[in-house]
Parts: sequence; structure tokens; C-alpha cells
Amino acid sequence: MSASLASAVASWREQIERLSEHASWCRYLAPAKWAAIRANALAFIDQFGAEAYRLGWSAADLFGVHPQTGTLRVDSCGVLMLDTGAVHADRVAFA
Repeated sequence: MSASLASAVASWREQIERLSEHASWCRYLAPAKWAAIRANALAFIDQFGAEAYRLGWSAADLFGVHPQTGTLRVDSCGVLMLDTGAVHADRVAFA
């Protein structure tokens, strides 16, 4: 694993870990839902973070949230911040 890849993936994990699992930081996102999204994001990083980075997925693609409307604007959210998406190598699919 290259240093830049390892650094990027570690940064993703660190940023998510800094956010409390008990209090939603995002407007319109219930704390209980946030706890599940946070856990899923950390699991994704551990299992697929390096591959996602190699495939060109950015932090915004995966973890982004619209600054004013939060998760209500799904077109401005990263796929891991929604509970209806699935990440594929070349696309994101929503249920």
C-alpha cells in the first residue's frame, strides 16, 4: 500500500471517528440513524477503503453531506451517508 493511499484511508477513518456516535452532527438525521451510518462507514473503510481510493472515490463521494439541507439533498450526499445506496466499482446504485 502506497504512503498516499494509506494516509488518505487513515484520514477518512480518523475524520469519521472524531464524530460522536451518540449525537448526530447533521441536520435532519436522527442520532440512532447516524450511529448506524457511522458504524457502516467505519466498516466500509476497514474492508474497502483502500480499494475505493484506488478506484478514484473521494471523501465527498463517500462521506459528503449537503451543508444546508444535510441528508435531505441526496444528490449532494456521499453514498455512505445514506442507508439506501450500494457502492460498486464504477457507480452508486440506490434502492
